Amino acid sequence: MALVKFPLIMADGFKANTLEELKEHFDIKSVLGYFRDRRLIRWLKARNYVEEVAAVEKLSKDENNLSRKLGAIFGFEIEGDDEPDITEIMRRLRQLTADKELLAQVEQELTDGSALVVFNQSEFDAEAQDFDRIYLASSQFVIPLTETDKTYIGIGENVRAVIKSDKIVDFDALNITFERIRFDDDYQKTVAKLTEEATSNRAEELFEEAQDAAYGENDWTTALEKFKQSAELGYTKAFGAVGYIYYFGEGGIEQDINAARHWLKLGVEKNDSNSFGRYALLLSRDDASEDDKREAFKCMKRATEFAPEDSGWWFLLGEMYDDGRGTKKNLAKTVECYEKGVQFGNSWAANRLGVMYSNGEYVEQNPRKAFELYKKAVELDNINANTAAVINLAGCYRYGEGTEKNSALAFKYYKQAADAGDVNAIIAMGEMFRNGEGSVDKNFKEALRYFQRAANEGNANAMNSVALIYDQGGYGVEQDFQEAFQWFKKSAEAGDPNGMSNLSLCYLWGTGIRKNINLAEYWMKKAAEAGAYYGMLQYANDWFASKDRNNYKLAEMYEQVANAGYGEAAYKLAMMYLNGWGVQQSTEIYEYWLSKSQELGYEPD
Repeated sequence: MALVKFPLIMADGFKANTLEELKEHFDIKSVLGYFRDRRLIRWLKARNYVEEVAAVEKLSKDENNLSRKLGAIFGFEIEGDDEPDITEIMRRLRQLTADKELLAQVEQELTDGSALVVFNQSEFDAEAQDFDRIYLASSQFVIPLTETDKTYIGIGENVRAVIKSDKIVDFDALNITFERIRFDDDYQKTVAKLTEEATSNRAEELFEEAQDAAYGENDWTTALEKFKQSAELGYTKAFGAVGYIYYFGEGGIEQDINAARHWLKLGVEKNDSNSFGRYALLLSRDDASEDDKREAFKCMKRATEFAPEDSGWWFLLGEMYDDGRGTKKNLAKTVECYEKGVQFGNSWAANRLGVMYSNGEYVEQNPRKAFELYKKAVELDNINANTAAVINLAGCYRYGEGTEKNSALAFKYYKQAADAGDVNAIIAMGEMFRNGEGSVDKNFKEALRYFQRAANEGNANAMNSVALIYDQGGYGVEQDFQEAFQWFKKSAEAGDPNGMSNLSLCYLWGTGIRKNINLAEYWMKKAAEAGAYYGMLQYANDWFASKDRNNYKLAEMYEQVANAGYGEAAYKLAMMYLNGWGVQQSTEIYEYWLSKSQELGYEPD
């Protein structure tokens, strides 16, 4: 059977079909490859080159100086040993590794010419471009990034691939793989640094996306998920944000104190100032243990140390010193913390410090300084509207405390707070319209509108004010005793002492309701128990003028009011002892109560 003829393709691409063509385009590497896979023998036999066949068949794959001997057969002198024999290569590799499976694989690939083994950079540079699989033996090799589609396998310990790049190389895109090889230290540092930067940048991006979702789109579910992703990438601020959402149950997220505690504690371990502060808030709840409160104080103190310019933490630390929460009550520290809060722009600290200067609490009383602090508090919080500060500033202008009276500015700030929904400001607006204060014209219709607004929110004092408007009538409101009675009743039942005393007068005189002395006495007693002594005095005076009066009970009532510090009641009681009305006549007791009324500054008409 005739042998199939096939060409030998040489390194220059020429297809050699004759011995002359082979010699003309001869290259030892190609011939070595054909020798190892036995195609050289088959090619020679198919062409009956008997002498060459006999000479080649005498050679083995493990032959020493194989390249020179092969070259000699075809008339070429090969300098050196371009192709180290496999036996020598394997001997050297066995000194580097005892991995039999790996050694067998290398030997097979060397035999069939599909791989290269190099022991130094020079060998690598000279031959690596011609192979796809390259074994790097116990050394350090600079890997060219221009050569793609390569697999590098390390043999021995500490084989390093030196990557000359200041960027992270996408080896997948280059189809370059590494097995049993580590990168050099410089490239590892570059990768670590750039990976950390990329991770940090992504974490910050996620945090910003979470903030946009929460505060821009009011999508707290998405915000929570992105805050968590940011935290998982190590972004410090994200831990406090997740804990905050769980603690306050923001945006419909179910409140979860345990989850809040978990995330805030992680933030504390990361030294996040917000986590310290928020963890302190969680630990210092009213139902917290004393140990938790002490830990809360430490955390809040740490928050001010990590973020000294965060004014909120100074204010809250001041509150802890003020309340003695988690630490000993310390008045000097309280003032110091509030002052720090003001220094860094905290509206609530400014307002609290203003109250202290207004009342002379821990500091020397100074109405002017209180006014300036209230004003600063309002300026600092002109967006979120610290309504407590707005009302305090309005009060300064209304009553001339620390500044000149200015009803127009008082009206302006009360309206600002009222528009924000503050009940006290709403009532103050009603009072200004009811009283016609300064530049504000008396207008019962407007006053009623504000009082009813507060009353509809359940404010008992405002209910009493609504009733007084209907009771008096005028200035745009028609007098209506029955409507007044209904509002007095609502106010009294809601617990307002003035409402109770006014309701008792309705029953006493039968105003807006059928006269009922028993109910009059009942509600007056309730008013007295609630401290409405002025109303009790008014009731007593009205009852004194009534034909249904009970002098014995009147004397008791006047004595109760006189003991509460009302000079008029002391004078009326003196007259009752002078005349023996409801009491045993006594000049001595008369003189005592008369003197008492004078001490209290009462002068009869």
